[in-house]
Amino acid sequence: MIDETLKNDAGNPRALLTKANFLLAEQHVDEALVLVKQAVTVDPRSANGHYVLGAIYAARQNDEDAIHEFNEVMKLQPQSVSAKMQLARLNLVHGQTNLANDFAQQAVKARPQDLAVHALLVRTLIGKGDIPAADTELKKLLAAFPNVSELHWLAGTIHMMKGETAAARQSFEKSLQLAPDAFEPLDAIVSLDLDRHSTAASRALVEQRLAGKPNDVALLMLAARIYQADGDLSKTETVL
Repeated sequence: MIDETLKNDAGNPRALLTKANFLLAEQHVDEALVLVKQAVTVDPRSANGHYVLGAIYAARQNDEDAIHEFNEVMKLQPQSVSAKMQLARLNLVHGQTNLANDFAQQAVKARPQDLAVHALLVRTLIGKGDIPAADTELKKLLAAFPNVSELHWLAGTIHMMKGETAAARQSFEKSLQLAPDAFEPLDAIVSLDLDRHSTAASRALVEQRLAGKPNDVALLMLAARIYQADGDLSKTETVL
C-alpha cells in the first residue's frame, strides 16, 4: 500500500515517513535516513519528520545534528515531551547541565506521573551538582518504585558523590540484581573495585557477561580496564 502510494506520488511526505519507519524497524537505517531527509525537505514543518531524523542522528552519535532536529521539533511543537527528553539527554552528555535540567523540568511538568521523565530529572540534577535536590527527588521515586534498576544505580551515584562508597556499592549491586544485563551498574562496580585494587569479583562478572556477548564493545573495554589493572597484558591485547 505504501509502496503503491509512493509509486504514484514519490514526494508524499507522510508515505515517505511511514516507509522510513518500516525500514527502521527492519534495521535498514541508511535507506530510512534517505527517505526521512526527503520527507523533511518536502515538508519542513513536519515535526514528526524532524523527530525521526533527530532520533536517527542521536542513535548514530551525531549529536550536533540530532540537537538541531529536536530543536526544530520544539519550534513546531513546543509541547513535545519526547523532544524535551531527547534534548535533556543530549545536553547533559555535552555538559550543558543547566539547559538539560531546564528541559527535564519542563518534561516533568507535562508528565508528572512518568517515571522515565522523573529519572531523567534526577540525572540532570546530579549532572549540575544539585545533590540535595537529586536525593530528595530520588527518594520519592524509590518509595514508589523500589524494583526499578535505574533508580538504584542513581542512588549509588548519589552515594558516591557523598563519599559513601559502601552504600554506593550496595545500591549498584541491587541495580545489577534487578537488571542483570544492565551496563551502568556493572561499570560502576568495576570502577569501585579498581579504586580499591580488588578486581577478582568484577573480573568474574565481566567475563561471565562477555561469555554471552563476546563482541560487545563496551564490555570488551571494561574487561580491558580490569586486565590492565591486573597486569594481564596478554588478556588486554586479546580484547583490544
